Amino acid sequence: MASPTLQRPYKGVFPVVPTVFDGDGRLDLDGQKRAVDFMIEAGSQGLCILANFSEQFVLTDAERETVLDAVLKHVAAGDFTPPLYPPFAFQDAAQALQDLADRKTWGKAVVTL
Repeated sequence: MASPTLQRPYKGVFPVVPTVFDGDGRLDLDGQKRAVDFMIEAGSQGLCILANFSEQFVLTDAERETVLDAVLKHVAAGDFTPPLYPPFAFQDAAQALQDLADRKTWGKAVVTL
């Protein structure tokens, strides 16, 4: 009897996208888009958005939404089709459920726990 094999739909490099700030400590969305473009042009097979490395826990909810919205719209406007991995890390169950529901509208985006 043949043993089952594990299917791995994603393989390759999935870097964490750093959150980009300007000299005054505000979000730099143009710089954010340049960082995303660089990672895509370098051959990334997917991108991790707002992971622990990228300051997600020091940003306000509104700032996180601004970064996610900017990156998702920027990537959707281009030819990049591999998955985007936004964060899913909350201590409040109601907020986590709402956030998960919101991600259903993101199409190919994948949720990371």
